[in-house]
This record gives sequence, C-alpha cells and structure tokens, in this order.
Amino acid sequence: MHEYVHIIIRTIAAILLLLFIARIVGKQTVSNMTFHDFVTGITLGAIAGNLGFNTKINAWFPALSLIVLSGTSLTLSVLSIKSRKLRQWISGAPTVLIEGGAILEENMRKAKYTIDSLNQSLREKDIFDPEEVEYALLETNGRLSVRRKAEYLPATRKDLMTTAGGASGSASSAGGKPVANGAQSEAGGKPAGGSSSSAGASAASESQSNAGSETTGGSGSASGNNPTASSGPAAGGSGGRTAPSMDASAGASQPAMFPIELMTDGQLLEENLMKSGLTREELERVLKQKGKKLGDVFYAVQGTHKQLFFDYYEDHIQSPIDRER
Repeated sequence: MHEYVHIIIRTIAAILLLLFIARIVGKQTVSNMTFHDFVTGITLGAIAGNLGFNTKINAWFPALSLIVLSGTSLTLSVLSIKSRKLRQWISGAPTVLIEGGAILEENMRKAKYTIDSLNQSLREKDIFDPEEVEYALLETNGRLSVRRKAEYLPATRKDLMTTAGGASGSASSAGGKPVANGAQSEAGGKPAGGSSSSAGASAASESQSNAGSETTGGSGSASGNNPTASSGPAAGGSGGRTAPSMDASAGASQPAMFPIELMTDGQLLEENLMKSGLTREELERVLKQKGKKLGDVFYAVQGTHKQLFFDYYEDHIQSPIDRER
C-alpha cells in the first residue's frame, strides 16, 4: 500500500512539474512543434514517466533532470531569437515545394515529402487541382502553406471596389454612357476603366507561373474524344510554359470530377490511365506537341475538368527562392 501512495504522489508531482515547465518554455512548444520543440517534448515525457512510476529511481534524480532540460531548452530558445543562423539550425527553415506553379522534386526528396503527401495537404485546403497553386511551403511545424494563382483567388472587397470604380470612370469618360470594363474606346482604342493595368498584372502573373509545369485543356469525354484537339502549344511564358487552352466557361460547363493521377515520380500508372479514358499514345502525342516525352515528366494528373497538368523534372527556374540542403 505504501508503494501505491508513493507512485500517486510522484505522478502528481510530475504533472505539476511539467505544467510549470511548459509555462516557462512558452506556448510555441504547444502550438508549433519544430525540431527543437519535438525533442524537448518527448524527452520531458520520458523523464516525467520515470518520475511518476519508476520507484527504483530516486525521485530527485528525474526532477533534477527535468529542471536541467527545461533550462537548456529555454536557453536555446533565447539564443535562437537573437541569432538567425542558430534559429535555422535549431528549429529548421521552411522548404519551398512549389514555386511559380512548378513542383520542386529535389526539395521534396530532401525533405522526404512524397507527392501523395503533397496532394493530401492540398486537398485539406480545398485544392484538388495542382495547377491552381502558385507557391507552396512546408513550414517548420510540418504544415503546408499555399498561395493560389491570381486567377483562382476569391474576389476581395478591394477588387469589387476597383471594378466598380473602373466602370464608373468608363461611364463618365464616355459621356454618361456605360462602357463595359475592358472595352476599347472608339477615340483612341485604349482600354476603359483602368483595365490595362489589370491586364498587365494578369499577363505578368501568367508568364511567371508554371515555369516547369504545363496545363492542357479539357480532354473531352472519356469515350474516346481526342484529348489533343485543343491542346496545341501556345506562345508566351518563360521556361517552355504553355498557357491553358481551356477557358473558364468551358471548364464551368463540365461537371467536376475527382482528379486522376496519370504519372507519379516519373512512373506511368496504367490502371489510372484507363480510368481517365486516355491511352498511352494520346498522352505521348500531347507531350510531343509540347516538345516533351514521358521520360521528362515527374508528375501528371487529369484535373477536375479533364484538363491535363504536367510537371517536369526540369523546372527552368533561374533563381529559386529556396533550395533544400
């Protein structure tokens, strides 16, 4: 009976000591588990377990170990705040997995992050088509941060006010007659309502995105329509980028379907290819039009509107934001 009471007292002491240490170390350990926080957490748990039920060890030994560990962790946290290099070594740094619409296979390999994990994280953010992503970063806490391309971002209040202001400006310049935003004026042929700036921004975003990936228009029905009918390469964009040939109205008219992976890690998925209604020859024909072959493709997927998305091993990114070491 004496041993049971001893264990109860030690366990309560371990819990109270852990709560005290957690308040000293800070909220970051609880909210964002970095490398440093992970090591600290599991070590604290192991020592606290021995303090609670291992009666063969003097209770002061694990208690002293907990105090030393918490002091060391707190010291490292303070040093990481003062030194950026030390902070990157202790807690790590974010890893860019998608840049400009192109999947960075080398960074994914070094971060030990698979294409399946990437797709799962994107789906958790309600993104089922990889072509919608401009940038994706794997944070130090293991979570994925994503920025969509401009054309897939929801309209904000500022966008609506800009559109309304542009329409009002067009109406006043036309002598009180409403002119559609972006329409050509008869006098000088200049776009009304300030749409030239938005068009320029759109063109800049279009040329910058998907440096190492391409999107091809919808492939038609799965019963055998030629998927290359509207997928010819378009001019413009750096790094061999091909502009999507499927417009928004065409995509919206088709019922959304679940994306089908056609190639992962450079391997062709024959069963999925049959489910998509495509053949190997049709896929090779699409790639040939883009000046590519199957061996150049790292990842390929048929999107929610049967558009084809390709990511190549060669990303053609001149100055990558991040290169995992």
